[in-house]
Amino acid sequence: MGFEKREFFLLVVLVLLNSSAISTASRPLSTNSDDLIEVFEDWALEHKRVYPTEEEKQRRFENFRATYEFVDKFYKEGGESKLYTVGLNAFADMTNEEFYDAHACFVDHAYDVVSSSTMTSSSSSAKVYENKEQELCGGVADWTALGMINAHTSLFHFADLIVKVNLFRGPYS
Repeated sequence: MGFEKREFFLLVVLVLLNSSAISTASRPLSTNSDDLIEVFEDWALEHKRVYPTEEEKQRRFENFRATYEFVDKFYKEGGESKLYTVGLNAFADMTNEEFYDAHACFVDHAYDVVSSSTMTSSSSSAKVYENKEQELCGGVADWTALGMINAHTSLFHFADLIVKVNLFRGPYS
C-alpha cells in the first residue's frame, strides 16, 4: 500500500512539473532588452532566419519585439483562461502587412474606372459580362488549362505509341 502512495505522489509531482513547464514555454518570461535579444537569436536559429544586412536584422528584431510584447500582454491580462493561445511562431518577425502580402489569399487590385463612352463591345447584340477575378488563390483557371493541355498531349503520345508498337495487332493480322 505504501508503494502505491509513493507512485501516486511521484505521478502528481511529475504532472505538476510538466504543466508548469508547458505554461512557461508557451509564454515569454521577460521583456529585458538583453534577454529579448537572446530570445530573438534563439528564435531566429530555430526558424532558420538569416538576414542579409544588420539593418534588416534590426528591423526584424523590432517587429519581433512588438510581437513579443503582444504575447506578453495577452498572458498578463489573463490569457490562460481564453479558449485560444498566442505565442511566437514562424511569422513573429513580420508586420501584419508583410504577413498579409505574403500569405493572404486576397488580391486587392486598384481598377481604373473607364467611362462607358470609351468602351466598345465586340458584339452589339450579345450581352458582354464583366470580367471576373480569376487570379484569386493561385489562378484555378491556369491549372484547368494546363490539365487540358497535358491530357491532349498524352493522347497524342499514346496514339503515336500505338502506331509504333502496333498494340492492336490481333492474332490474325
